[in-house]
Amino acid sequence: MFPSPLALQASATLSLSIIIPYFCTGIWIAIKDVSGEWHKYDLRNANKVKNPKPSRQWHHYTAHAWNQARDLFVFLPVGLYLICSQREETLYAPFKWQDLILMTFAYFVQQVWLMFVHYVLHTGFLYRTIHKHHHVAIDYVHSLSAWADSWIEYIVMELLSLIVIIYLAPMNVYCFAAIFVYLGHTSSIEHSGFYVNSYFDGRYHWTHHTRINYNYGELEFLDNMCGTLLVEDYQVGEQGIVADGTKEVKLEPFAECKSNERNIASDAEKKAA
Repeated sequence: MFPSPLALQASATLSLSIIIPYFCTGIWIAIKDVSGEWHKYDLRNANKVKNPKPSRQWHHYTAHAWNQARDLFVFLPVGLYLICSQREETLYAPFKWQDLILMTFAYFVQQVWLMFVHYVLHTGFLYRTIHKHHHVAIDYVHSLSAWADSWIEYIVMELLSLIVIIYLAPMNVYCFAAIFVYLGHTSSIEHSGFYVNSYFDGRYHWTHHTRINYNYGELEFLDNMCGTLLVEDYQVGEQGIVADGTKEVKLEPFAECKSNERNIASDAEKKAA
């Protein structure tokens, strides 16, 4: 049986909708970093006026190239083709105003999936065998490290979240493309390790990489609902980033999982030092 042209077109459109904004945003931020232009905004240097870390170099940004090439150029298009071949009729149906509602629904479902799987991956056994690949040394957390992970994690956490929403939300392919563009762009910013302004703001996910018991989601209100939100009050001062401590930490209803992470947290803190 020959591949479906419409499914190939849809999977290519959606794959590029993530890949292009992710790499364009990530490389642009990398240039700002390597050149030293954004050194003042580097979250690694919060409260380190006397002995700041130097800017990252290109070898930091290319360290995860193989993993991300595998995920984004192999697993992503293949997985999207498989689901698009089952949804050709709805993907190429005329745009309807109801698609706007479905876009909101699809994005919310995708975010809930990401947070739930991410939280589960932080249990002791799954962290040690799968998720630890993503929690690299802090110098290697940057705008091109969003999908620096194991292939199992990428498929279960990232790819399946996209497949699920395509399956559940019968809407036009370009509505999904709009969501995917946003995901690619913001994934780069969230992992950048910079706080420049309210738009280029990587504080929320940076906290997860330095204090891994918190901020599992990409939407703060989900962590707030689950009691895993930690808001650190970073400010941009004349000499760089200043951390004023935490604004609020809610009590944790997921304490049974946290107990499994105490041994893991010490490893992450060593990397962040």
